[in-house]
Amino acid sequence: GSWLAPILAKLFPYLRMVFVFREKVGRSMSYKNMLAEKSGKGCGDDLFKCLNASMNSWGSYSESTQAWYDHFPAAQIHAIQFEELVEDPDGVLRRLKSFLGI
Repeated sequence: GSWLAPILAKLFPYLRMVFVFREKVGRSMSYKNMLAEKSGKGCGDDLFKCLNASMNSWGSYSESTQAWYDHFPAAQIHAIQFEELVEDPDGVLRRLKSFLGI
């Protein structure tokens, strides 16, 4: 985001963005499960150590999204919590459609 956001802000100043966030533990578990399926390498006997290493290596959402908020007004950015999407897809999609103006 730090190099792309300023470029897109110049090219498309009215761009609307949608971010979908997932809580950290669920995101790490999903990632580790995907790796285990693809490579056959799971967490083994120490699930806590495995997930903790994964969660700490990714940083926070605030770090990865800051550049977008630095270059675009907040009104052009829509955040969706993945867990809310799963629980209330109709409500989330209704708000998304409103944000996009469709």
